Amino acid sequence: MTRKTRMTPFARFFIFLLFVAPLAYIGASYYRGEDGIAKIKSLLGKFKEDQPTIEAQKPTEENNLANAKRSELEVKIDSVLLNQKLIIDILKSNQGDRLNSKPDSL
Repeated sequence: MTRKTRMTPFARFFIFLLFVAPLAYIGASYYRGEDGIAKIKSLLGKFKEDQPTIEAQKPTEENNLANAKRSELEVKIDSVLLNQKLIIDILKSNQGDRLNSKPDSL
């Protein structure tokens, strides 16, 4: 009698991962707003992208929020720098006044 060939649990797990892992990657990519299939194609390097990806065509809400926050921070930084320059100018003018004035007698 010949022995029947059986599949080991590791082989079953490996075959399961061959199907589930790419699907999970694609699902996670779409959840983040990216094109998962295009990413897989670029990772494999077999396919040439003639068209820009969906992410490049349409800015996502996250990108818009990030750009708005970046603009707000740039405005705040500019105002802080302007205030610092004004304070430095005031201090320099006060220092110049002190140098030109006569010292008080003790």
